[in-house]
Amino acid sequence: VKYPMAAAVQATTAMAAILTGTHPIQHTVFFKFPEIDAAGYANLKSIVSEKFNALDGIWAQFYAYGEDIEGATGMADFLPVIEWPDKTNDFTHCLFVLCRDAASLKGYLHSDEHKKDWFGGVGPYIKGIVVFDAELVQPIEEFNTATIQHTVLFKFPALVDRSAPELDNIVAKFNELPGIVASFRPHGMRGATKDETLSALEWPDKTGEYTHVLYVMCDDAAALKNYLHSDEHKVLWFPAVKPYIQGILVFDTVLENPAPGTFTNYTCGPAVLPEFKIRPEGGYSMGVGTAVFVTNPNHPGCVMLGKRIGSDGSGTYALPGGHLGFGETPEQCGAREVFEEGALGGLVPSMKRVGVVNAVDAASGYHYVCWVLLCETTDEPTNAEPSKNEGWEWQPWESDDFPTPLFTVLKIVRDGGYNPFAEGSPFFAF
Repeated sequence: VKYPMAAAVQATTAMAAILTGTHPIQHTVFFKFPEIDAAGYANLKSIVSEKFNALDGIWAQFYAYGEDIEGATGMADFLPVIEWPDKTNDFTHCLFVLCRDAASLKGYLHSDEHKKDWFGGVGPYIKGIVVFDAELVQPIEEFNTATIQHTVLFKFPALVDRSAPELDNIVAKFNELPGIVASFRPHGMRGATKDETLSALEWPDKTGEYTHVLYVMCDDAAALKNYLHSDEHKVLWFPAVKPYIQGILVFDTVLENPAPGTFTNYTCGPAVLPEFKIRPEGGYSMGVGTAVFVTNPNHPGCVMLGKRIGSDGSGTYALPGGHLGFGETPEQCGAREVFEEGALGGLVPSMKRVGVVNAVDAASGYHYVCWVLLCETTDEPTNAEPSKNEGWEWQPWESDDFPTPLFTVLKIVRDGGYNPFAEGSPFFAF
């Protein structure tokens, strides 16, 4: 670092920004208490209800797995109801702390109620712990109707500090299921990495290498069971996480309602990402986007191609792609677009930047700067947006009968001589 003092000031400013944010935080702690007795458990429940919940901006609950969910006494009662296997990894209890903001979480962590009363209470029993912090996405109002919190921690080392667009899109489908409100987040506060978050909180890393959390709030056990056995979960989610997953922890608890007045004047959840596109008067179309060469070893020498409908370049043949969302990397955008348009998931790790195109078509008022990416799949695409595309085909790149006319970006790349199958092709800028 050339200017260490400037770097230190910048880091201090970043930490301050985290602590002055207004987004609620879900602080979830899993414990292994294999031999806790009734008196010890009652003491911990009392600390949570009487002391934690008296702290400013804090609402907390503490339960064993399955306890009090529609009459269940624990795991043995509840798992048969939802017909799902045990994936708790021997964790027995969950402390769920909803914090008004990052400053409230830091105050709770360093309070005497936590560091003295709680630490003293858990000390005789604890055999393992995992701690995970993530921004609250669900509206606070949802806590008034949901009765079950289904929490899933994942180890996605390839996605540390970020999400995957294809996973976010499937979670959006979860939210269309009856009685379900779901969110998927990496560890940390909005706009901050895990390390930055922990540094701001002045707290050690106890994530156990878990990187992401899927929170699913359910109206009742029937809604949870329906979600678990749905096509959205078993047919879409399972294959989509397969390229990333290195570990999982699943825990179900009853969900209480936050005390009235605990959360006021907060900003909850991320807005829909604005896109880098402009459509000023005069019919111009400008922005920043991606175009993705998707290849498949089952179709040697071919690229995935579709015919556009009803937008810029309608009637031309194009690669999958689209507008860059605010904060997205080109790889994330490319993978999201391929999933949205072709239902092909898990492609972020294989995305490779191969070039940049300054694509201008003066006649149609089109001007985009596009990242061009290359990736490989072994799956077959589905036309997931039939209102925008006539369908996907595998077309031989070097064929003299390659379809025409081509969309502006693809035409520039092809006319420029790029070959996605040539070894060692240099990064290009057209």
